[in-house]
Amino acid sequence: MKKLYLIDGSSFLYRAYFALPYLSTKKGLPTRVVFGFFKMLNKIVTEHLPEYIAVIFDPKGPTFRHEMMKEYKVKRQPIPGEIIIQFPYVMRLLDAMNIKTIVKDGFEADDVIASIALEHKDELSVVVVTSDKDLYQLTKFGVVIWHPQKDRFIDDKAVKELLGVLPSQLVDYLALSGDTVDGIPGVKGIGEKTALKLINEFGSLENIYENIAKLPERLQKLLLDGKEFAFLSRKLCELKNEKIDIQIDEMQVKTFDDLKLLELLKELEFYDIIKEMQLGETIDLSILEIENYNRKTIKSDVIYISVPTIGDDKKIILFTEDGKKIYKVTSEIENFLQQIQNKKCYTSDGKHLIKILIECKSDFFDFFDLSLASYLLNSAANHMHTAEDIFRDEYGFIPEIGKNKIASLFPEDEYEKKHAVLLKGLINISKKVVNKINEDEQLLRLYNEIEKPLSVILVKMENWGIKVNVDYLKEINEDLKLRLDEMEKKIYQLTGVEFNINSPKQLATVLYEKLGLKPVKKGKKSLSTASDVLDELYESHSVIPLLLEYRNMAKIKNTYIDVLPNYVRHDGRIHTTFNQTLTATGRLSSSNPNLQNIPIKYEWGEKLRKAFIADDGYFLVSADYSQIEIRILAELSQDENLIEDFKKRRDIHTMTAAKIFGVIPDMVTKEMRRQAKTINFGILYGMGRYSLSRELNISAKDAEIFINRYFESYPKVKEYREKLVAQARQNKFVTTYFGRKRYIYEIDSPDHNVRQNAERIAINTPLQGTAADIVKKAMIDVFKDLQERRIVFKMLLQVHDELLLEVEDVRTNEAIAVIKNKMENVVDFNVPLEVKIGRGKNWYEAAM
Repeated sequence: MKKLYLIDGSSFLYRAYFALPYLSTKKGLPTRVVFGFFKMLNKIVTEHLPEYIAVIFDPKGPTFRHEMMKEYKVKRQPIPGEIIIQFPYVMRLLDAMNIKTIVKDGFEADDVIASIALEHKDELSVVVVTSDKDLYQLTKFGVVIWHPQKDRFIDDKAVKELLGVLPSQLVDYLALSGDTVDGIPGVKGIGEKTALKLINEFGSLENIYENIAKLPERLQKLLLDGKEFAFLSRKLCELKNEKIDIQIDEMQVKTFDDLKLLELLKELEFYDIIKEMQLGETIDLSILEIENYNRKTIKSDVIYISVPTIGDDKKIILFTEDGKKIYKVTSEIENFLQQIQNKKCYTSDGKHLIKILIECKSDFFDFFDLSLASYLLNSAANHMHTAEDIFRDEYGFIPEIGKNKIASLFPEDEYEKKHAVLLKGLINISKKVVNKINEDEQLLRLYNEIEKPLSVILVKMENWGIKVNVDYLKEINEDLKLRLDEMEKKIYQLTGVEFNINSPKQLATVLYEKLGLKPVKKGKKSLSTASDVLDELYESHSVIPLLLEYRNMAKIKNTYIDVLPNYVRHDGRIHTTFNQTLTATGRLSSSNPNLQNIPIKYEWGEKLRKAFIADDGYFLVSADYSQIEIRILAELSQDENLIEDFKKRRDIHTMTAAKIFGVIPDMVTKEMRRQAKTINFGILYGMGRYSLSRELNISAKDAEIFINRYFESYPKVKEYREKLVAQARQNKFVTTYFGRKRYIYEIDSPDHNVRQNAERIAINTPLQGTAADIVKKAMIDVFKDLQERRIVFKMLLQVHDELLLEVEDVRTNEAIAVIKNKMENVVDFNVPLEVKIGRGKNWYEAAM
């Protein structure tokens, strides 16, 4: 017999919402409901193999049950906002899967399901998919329930086993016990156990009232007082059998609309599902051919380039003119580069291509870097905008190479093989990306004037590297070992026991059980040994300061001193990689190793920075913007008081302290200034009173007073913050001074914490992003001017707001003047930018 599956849509929505952890796209759209809904629905279609299927939802308005009782479902919790947001996507999903959806005004989904089930129960095997026990009534007619949560089929016998009553007795049972979720009153004072006992003894509601005299007086009174509600409750629970104007052919299972489904799954970033279902096979790999370059004459004015591998002894370029034939350049690369000097070139591997140009000493030529453009179009994407990332964003997955021509052409190198496929697919993508970036004048300017020229500088910085004194690092390591051993002994003495200091479990036992320290947190984290917890316990025991210092020293040893020598190459320098397309704010990041996190404070941070040294005949020059983000806040908010403080070169933290504490600047103490500094930076990051109270270890009420006084002193800052949040809510993005965009779709999230974080991002991004743009532009201007003056230099690092250069010693004074001038005048602000600059034979001396 053919199968008809009738799915309770609401049951699926709530099941997905409660069963899965929070999921969202990189744009902040919550997705767990759609994800769970698809998984359950696809399981039914592919594993249960029904011939007919329909999903039934409740109507928006009231039903006939509301006419019977106004209080019906009145106490039911409102639908979670996250479900409401995702419901349109669920409907699009059902449409793409060609699955019939049914909604009937005035009738709940249960009644519609019952009506369709009863109409077709004789000619079809009807399965109702739900976790709602009201629908168990249908099993008395031979209908089967499939419970998705329990993953089991439930027939009439299983109902008796699960609920203790027959399917025919279910409405009578509910008439007595009621249903608080649906607002069905039942009989007041009678719970589930008593209702179950009465039904099993007397069989039905009528029999109970006919034999009421046999019951105890208390029960008699409850039943008589609640008789009206009992029979009303039964009516409310009974499923209504109505004629539903749906033909069986409308519910026939059809093949999915792959194109619609692919577009939706891409939008929701369900890439694993796309790959699993093998959707989007839009790239015809069978026509792809590979040839070696062999001085081919490039006829087309447009070529597409991929650089799959780069190494000391291996340079490979893949290129195509039409996407049908791909050429592999492994030799005579110089000839190839010369041929394409005047071509229009597109690549997703801009930095790699620049490296080859530099290694081959080839003239630079113009090319369009898809990775940079993709990054500018969506900086908040949670990826690096590599060829794979851009391809996946467009097609939804990276296709399997399979057994085709391309597989045999690269028998040993899967990486090159994949890049050949990517190169073919990127042709269409490049046209879309170019059109999008050209449509936005500010993003196009950012691409042309900042990101593109900066990529050349970053390649040179990576090639130059920074010199490291490995012998000095070894000396530090020996000293650190001795100090750590000494501290271990002191910790054991103070605690009276030897234990593994690095084990959170053992440390918690020592602190909270042996030493009896009072936990500062509640619940599961009450015995936490995290650093913030130890900070709060600082005064509780003399061992806590030692533990914190021990951790700091151990981190420096394990993270830096032990590791950095492994990255030093034969030239005595570390060559980090600068990631240009990773952060949402536009900041550069550093990896392999990360040289942007080298500590600067405390004894061991200072010693570590002394290991980064200048070559003979050179100085290191450190140029660091002072309080750049607060200066940007003054400029963008146009707050007269804040601008005035900077113009008159007043210490901004002292001035803020004076205003907040109501004293003259000369009376501001170090502690007042420290608190004001925390507030100044807290305002930048959208910090609220609770976060500030934790930072300053004060009450939330006092923190709120401080914040209010700050905004009274700088009123336009408050207006500016509010304006940023309002703009983000309206546009779903914020921009920097230079027009860099960051999309913040989660600004409308129903989740309070997600929404608050989005508001903080909206406040901080224009400030941090503008600072990032200024630093990048300064790097370009400084680099260009030093080159034009023929000063011998290397730009080594960009760390937050600091530039570190290596400059020939005989022209260091001239270089310092150029660097300071260019950095302070990189942008035309009312608020003066200030750069602290110094020189030294090592990084610590230069940055002092």
